[in-house]
Amino acid sequence: MPLARRSHRKTRTGCPNCKRRRIKCDEQKPSCGNCLQHRIECEYAESQAMNGYSSLTSATASPSPSPSNRGNTRALSPTSQVQSGSSPQPQASLSDDDVLNSRLIHHYSTATYLTLSDKPEFQYIWQVEVPEIAFEHRFLLPMLMAVSALHMCRKGSPEVRYMSYSYHQYETALKGSSLALSNISPSNCHALYAVSALAFVFELGTSYNHDSLLYRGAGILAPWIMHIQGVRTIMLSTWAHIKAGVLGTMFDGEPSGNGPLELESCVNEFVGYIETMPLVPEQIIVYRNAVNELIKWSKMPYSGFFGWVCLFGDEYGSLLARKDPYALVIFGYSCILLRTGGPKYWISRWPEGLLWEVYGYLRPSLRGWLEWPMRELGMNCRQASP
Repeated sequence: MPLARRSHRKTRTGCPNCKRRRIKCDEQKPSCGNCLQHRIECEYAESQAMNGYSSLTSATASPSPSPSNRGNTRALSPTSQVQSGSSPQPQASLSDDDVLNSRLIHHYSTATYLTLSDKPEFQYIWQVEVPEIAFEHRFLLPMLMAVSALHMCRKGSPEVRYMSYSYHQYETALKGSSLALSNISPSNCHALYAVSALAFVFELGTSYNHDSLLYRGAGILAPWIMHIQGVRTIMLSTWAHIKAGVLGTMFDGEPSGNGPLELESCVNEFVGYIETMPLVPEQIIVYRNAVNELIKWSKMPYSGFFGWVCLFGDEYGSLLARKDPYALVIFGYSCILLRTGGPKYWISRWPEGLLWEVYGYLRPSLRGWLEWPMRELGMNCRQASP
């Protein structure tokens, strides 16, 4: 009597290898029993891996429904994929900080960059090139978010967290860049220049929280001055590389103007007055060199103040830190250059604030020398306070 053929359940869902061999598949996953027995790769495993990849990309890219299945958006939802598959698929999620950082980078690249320069070609560098540098040199990235958060606060954002977060990101950027500053190289010099320039912006945008705009203690100049002076160190070390790199356009040479009409004659007259004082010749030379730099940079409407503070010299900086009265008068004239660069939210009332502070440090016999810059800024030099 012939053996009865064993019946088995018909299936159309067996693995492709079993289908080709026309044998029953036990449909075990990730590899069926026949494939394991014959030591061949079961295509169930490959199929399952592809399903996981598909779920991950759909969760992150979120493609819009095609015209053929817009009526059935369920087919595209992660929930339906989990229900139809044999195992749950990975879900992408973002933390609150991730969302906040993304929002700040978006705001920087759509709005904040416009406040960093008045020249379109420079704005392009701040919008496109500097973020690219930041993705390579991570210490620059939190500085972008710091100035972006500051800008959002100054625009009147109701979320108070932006101000505290801007300080947090600022400190993070300074810690990271301090390590890089100890090893300035052709590869990181562009990032170091950008982080120093943005630190200057941040300090000017937040220094009204301090009692003094010019000092942070006895004999200590404010951090914004130190950041600008740091730019000089970077540029002296790697000038050729910065000039040849993506930031080079910013140093191609600014058209020279006439500068504030009376500035040159006023500061030269003041140096003539200093030369009548009983001072050592070396100190008079320091004043003269600072004035020459001030006259030169006064003809640069976009970068005048920044360039002058960057290059006024360590000897003059030491005199200014000690509140030397003659150094203060010269600095008072430079406040005019902050106004000529065009209105920026982070400059605000800085020219007037700095000039009032300098005026307050001077003895009455020297205050008259500041009459011209105060008049230019619409200030009453006979007032005792701003």
